[in-house]
Amino acid sequence: MKTAKILFLLLLLGIMPHLTAQKQAKYADRGDALIYYEVSGQGKPVVILHGGLGNIDGYTSLADSLKKAHKVIAVSFRGHNRSTLGNRPYSFGLFAEDIIAVLDNEKERKASVVGFSDGGVTAYCLAALYPQRIDRIISLAGCFRYSDYKPEGVNWIKTVTGKGRLGADASPNDLARMDSLITYMRPLWQTEVYLSKEAAATIQSPTLIIGGDKDFFFETSCFEEAHCTIPNSELVILPNTGHNLNQPEIIHKHIVPFLKE
Repeated sequence: MKTAKILFLLLLLGIMPHLTAQKQAKYADRGDALIYYEVSGQGKPVVILHGGLGNIDGYTSLADSLKKAHKVIAVSFRGHNRSTLGNRPYSFGLFAEDIIAVLDNEKERKASVVGFSDGGVTAYCLAALYPQRIDRIISLAGCFRYSDYKPEGVNWIKTVTGKGRLGADASPNDLARMDSLITYMRPLWQTEVYLSKEAAATIQSPTLIIGGDKDFFFETSCFEEAHCTIPNSELVILPNTGHNLNQPEIIHKHIVPFLKE
């Protein structure tokens, strides 16, 4: 009875909607690793996937834009942010398994996915490997294989370090953790095929592919090939735009409307 009275008072004071809108921090246990994710908003679920060596903190504006109409599940890939490294060799298939485990943890049968770079590759893998679990996907600067990288992108993969990523002023612990993560990620990036064209051709989820014509890592032909391969796909090539597609104008002009369709 006391609990019911407290809830009634919170609703009366307008506090309850604020509380339910708060971000929830959670973990999915994968046995060898704990996958950290944050949940906000209500409605049809949308998973946000960051890029390699990134973290979900950089996608607050995207989450805020989507949580008005969706349950937003922002996931940190294993080894990134608050997720633990685990001990299995990294692959985009493994990342996709981790995301399915998160959906299972949330008791969500189906979700849409918005992924950037490595997150975009994982979105493709999810749609190909788990078609019954994926509604729509948006791949921002995602590719199919290692050979899609420009020479400067290949050089970055071969030479990136924790200090280069975080800066010399980062703490020794942070630098050591980033170097450990890079040790796991480098073989993943250098895997020749992330998702075969044959597997990509089976994707039935409505797919939006977005790329910039001045992407540091990829030629626009990479995004055009994905569009030609995936049957139910749309392609947007943005002029004078680099690899970073996590921008307000892209969110509101392309991502939000596509998820509403």
